[in-house]
Amino acid sequence: PARSIAIKQSVKFFSASNGALNNTRNTTELMLGANKNLMLHAAATYGAVNNTPFGLESIRAYGKYRFFSADGMYSHFRMAAFAEIAHSKT
Repeated sequence: PARSIAIKQSVKFFSASNGALNNTRNTTELMLGANKNLMLHAAATYGAVNNTPFGLESIRAYGKYRFFSADGMYSHFRMAAFAEIAHSKT
């Protein structure tokens, strides 16, 4: 939605080969609806997996620009351009 902001947090727990739940991965995502045509996302993943110290694993940015919209009462036709960039340490 236009002029909106949201934050999403997810946590995943993994068991190690010995059965202990000592592996975690966290993702924090910020979503921004700048206006009715532009939506931006930014996310970071961090955690401790495979006996590595807790730290940043990856970052990601995503954007969607809607350049055409033909909406009727019971029909919608929309076209958009998407772009995504990411960097991972793993």
